[in-house]
Amino acid sequence: MGKPNLKPAYPVRAEQPVSSSIELTKGLVSMFSSFARDESQKKTYAAAGPCLATSVYKAGFSQETLHFLAGGAPLGTGSIVEHVPNDKDKAIWQSPRFTQELVDCTANATPTPLSEP
Repeated sequence: MGKPNLKPAYPVRAEQPVSSSIELTKGLVSMFSSFARDESQKKTYAAAGPCLATSVYKAGFSQETLHFLAGGAPLGTGSIVEHVPNDKDKAIWQSPRFTQELVDCTANATPTPLSEP
């Protein structure tokens, strides 16, 4: 198990608040996909992106955490919650309700099938 990649995949301006779930989608897909076992799981995360972003946006995280998630660092090891910047946000991330929302997003996602050549 290597070190997590904490370098943001997308630029996020610290002084600019995250003001919609749309701003979180790419980052969350990048972050979750870095843990994917295979291409199929990556496609599921991509399809679940808008749902994941809405759940995260509505959960009540601090701007600091929203910025971290919007940046989409492809961690690839460990867990996302280890890098969430404060205890209040960690508690939200680990809450059964929030966890279930994320599970529901991926369970209900319909990945786009591979296009035939």
